[in-house]
Amino acid sequence: MEIYDAYTARHYNAFRPPLHGSILRQCLGQDSFSKVLDIGCGAGHSTVALAEFCQKAVGFDVSQSMLQQALQHPKIAYTAQMDGNTKFDMISFFGSINYIGSEELTSILKRLVKSGQVICCDFSVVLDTVYEQCIQEPFHTHYEPKKNLDAFPLTISLEPLSEGTDSQTFDASIKQTAHLLLADSIFLQKAQSYFNTPDPFDAILDKLEEIHQASFISLRANRYWKRYKLL
Repeated sequence: MEIYDAYTARHYNAFRPPLHGSILRQCLGQDSFSKVLDIGCGAGHSTVALAEFCQKAVGFDVSQSMLQQALQHPKIAYTAQMDGNTKFDMISFFGSINYIGSEELTSILKRLVKSGQVICCDFSVVLDTVYEQCIQEPFHTHYEPKKNLDAFPLTISLEPLSEGTDSQTFDASIKQTAHLLLADSIFLQKAQSYFNTPDPFDAILDKLEEIHQASFISLRANRYWKRYKLL
């Protein structure tokens, strides 16, 4: 199922917080891998960050809208269809584990080589204030950024290696903040209704500029990661 249409994919690709690399460095340290599979790669931000830790990466996503926006890199190949015979020594779920069921997850993990590793990484940007400033509604989400493989009844044996959580602040311009908001399909629907337009981008820019009267907004993101090894 596609989570992003062409509109949200465009905003998703226009700005992603600079967090993927820092989370991976916390999770993987100085380790490197031969071939990595990035599940739910989206527009390739996580895959490009993973390229620092491997010789070759495959970014997989069912969303053609996202893959059309994917960042190009000499180590990376993107696909919407997986070759059933390819094996990997590391599989990454970066912000994608919420969209995968147990059976699909088991099938994916069978692509690991012996003693291969799995990482689950994610972050959540704290947008409660700007969300409410824009559309006069409190922020609600059912998304679970902390979710990892522990939530699944797997028949495959995995050994936890490490895990962590922390927070990081970053500055985003008014325009970047608007892109960040509109990459969320639920916020988009509410903003379309509130501003009575199919494309509320300019209206959100005006609202944020009026409220903040500054070039940048300081935002905080909570970061999560867990690393496993196949037994």
